[in-house]
Amino acid sequence: MSRTRYRFGDEHYPHFMTQTIVAWLPVFSQPDLVNIVLASWRFLQRERAIVILGWVILENHLHWIGAGPQLGKRVGQFKSFTQHRSSNACKKKEQRRCCRNLRITNCGIRSIRLINSGRKGVIRK
Repeated sequence: MSRTRYRFGDEHYPHFMTQTIVAWLPVFSQPDLVNIVLASWRFLQRERAIVILGWVILENHLHWIGAGPQLGKRVGQFKSFTQHRSSNACKKKEQRRCCRNLRITNCGIRSIRLINSGRKGVIRK
């Protein structure tokens, strides 16, 4: 995950966000990794009071619209959690092709990272 700070305007308005996989690798073509993203979003909704109004997951990036308290912090947590779980899942399954594409170094995947791309936009009612 890239180490940037997220600054969002009014937390009460929904924000459109895009995160991409480093080097645009088609990581989300694997259902297990998509399920990790979905579980992450469910956690944000259930435990962190984030409202997710819409989302789409493509092979190498995802888009979502969310609102809620401390949204910037929650996006960082989402990305961090997703990175760690995805890396662990890939190592456990010993998916050689996936791991080779994600540049394994000493059994540690370093490139399954979501980075913010594009502009964040506020959607006003």
